[in-house]
Amino acid sequence: MVRALARIGREMSEDRLGGAGDGHRQTLTAEIDELQAEKTRALAAGDTARAQDLQRRQAALYDKLHGSGPVVGAGGRVV
Repeated sequence: MVRALARIGREMSEDRLGGAGDGHRQTLTAEIDELQAEKTRALAAGDTARAQDLQRRQAALYDKLHGSGPVVGAGGRVV
């Protein structure tokens, strides 16, 4: 139990809670970098539709990398 809580605390401090594992993180980071380069080329060529598509794909990869769960208090509280 203590080890599990320590792992959760470590992941929280590293902003990895709910995200991808270490091996998968490297792959996702490489894909994100590749999409960024493609998006830059598309914008330079004036192809904004392609750039927007690449941005959506990049955002989905960021969700996989960092998790997409809500941050405590981010949604506010209804009284």
